[in-house]
Amino acid sequence: MKEKTRIWVYTKSPFKNDYANVINFETLGAMEDFFTKPNKHIDLIYKRDDFQYIERNGSIYVSGRVEEFEKATYMRFINNGRTYYAFIFDCIYQNEGTTELIYEIDVWNTYQQELKAGQVIGQIEQETLKNSIENLRDSVQGFQAGTKFPAKAGQVGIKTEWLVVVAKPTINLTTKTKRPNNMTFSGMQKSFKYFFIPVDLKTGTTKPFILYGKKYPSFYLANLYRHLFGLKENSGTTVNQIINMYLSRDIGIKYREKEEDGKKYIEILTNITATVQEIGSKNSRNYRPTSASGSGGGSSLTEDSEDISTEENRVRLVTRLIKKLVPDATATGIAGIIGNFSAESNVTAKKYEADYATGYEYDKMAALPTAENLLGSWGAFAGLYTISLNEKGYRGSDGNHWIGMGIGQWTGPRCEALINYAKEKGKSVWDFSLQFNFMNEETRSETFQRIAKSSASAGDNASDFMYNWEGVGYKEAERIAGAENWLSTVEDELRKGS
Repeated sequence: MKEKTRIWVYTKSPFKNDYANVINFETLGAMEDFFTKPNKHIDLIYKRDDFQYIERNGSIYVSGRVEEFEKATYMRFINNGRTYYAFIFDCIYQNEGTTELIYEIDVWNTYQQELKAGQVIGQIEQETLKNSIENLRDSVQGFQAGTKFPAKAGQVGIKTEWLVVVAKPTINLTTKTKRPNNMTFSGMQKSFKYFFIPVDLKTGTTKPFILYGKKYPSFYLANLYRHLFGLKENSGTTVNQIINMYLSRDIGIKYREKEEDGKKYIEILTNITATVQEIGSKNSRNYRPTSASGSGGGSSLTEDSEDISTEENRVRLVTRLIKKLVPDATATGIAGIIGNFSAESNVTAKKYEADYATGYEYDKMAALPTAENLLGSWGAFAGLYTISLNEKGYRGSDGNHWIGMGIGQWTGPRCEALINYAKEKGKSVWDFSLQFNFMNEETRSETFQRIAKSSASAGDNASDFMYNWEGVGYKEAERIAGAENWLSTVEDELRKGS
């Protein structure tokens, strides 16, 4: 039996498709109450519980005359336990009893709870001002107040999503000279720059693509976000260079999926006038920490301080580190471990729990990574989450709460042991080699070695590692997907070293 989709259609709503109005719902319950209980800001006109699955963007058919949906502006639907929110752009007559609704996903309402919980990979948290619902003005959502504006929706069935960025002319993604595109707005000419790239939000990376026959690898989206929002390590000032940023499945170009070298690429077929922009300069990668000794915020990385600015490069580094520690390690065993690290930290050694929400205090956390040192109390730290945390699991020998650290997000007594290990070795806690040496010696080292040598599938090893090394039971599908996604890269790296 196919999954049924529940759907709600609203007329009046405070939400604008240009995101001029957003509400920061403090909890999932408050959000649920807003959309399901009567209130003066939103009017329900249609509800059904027996829809078949609908695509994320496109159109659906509803029962009723077109006149009944002329004022429809917003919709909500639930499928397979996931709640989506969407703007309705137009309604089209099909016959006397059927109307077609054109819609596009409201990214903010759909993902805001996950963003705040840190469950979306690659996300960079921005401060959201608390809006007072009582202060919102009633109006019909649209490009113009009170007016519905028909818009072309992406084709149903297209799976590739593109991140589109409209930026200020002062943005500097590369050291090379750029030629901005011009556009007019309100009778004045303004110079904006446009960027687009295929993305995979599930893994928090871009998709590798081909333009004019040249291949470009995927990279970690967090690196791009830091540049776009002007975020810098050890700096409290930021300069937001973004005018607009959105996801779309139809950006007006032709492309296709093409498999080469065991990888799937997005090959751009349209003859476009564009250049590929680098993120940062070749001499100063965004991700790479500065070299340092001791337990400070820098990292000696590896003996040769190689480039770890992309997740693929980090996956290759981790593959070599595990193979060095466990000579009998298999590709599926390593991939299963990496699938977990991809879900936990995007395969990043320089990572602490909730760093995105606390200003990236790497030096402070390298010295003493406790909730008390970070935010003053356990209550303040737990308040960053919308879910309940296992408070006892965070307690160290000193009674303080040791938060998740490093590529494996070691927590509680294991985090305390990692810090002591780094001090004993005289190395930075952010060092990849140090963390894997610790992994090979700590209390769950036998589990690490057993799974690394396992001949089971990458997905099975990912689940095994999650339950028996991580000691958790969530994001399993994401961990399995990560393991399967990186298996070919692990195999390729092992072939190079053989």
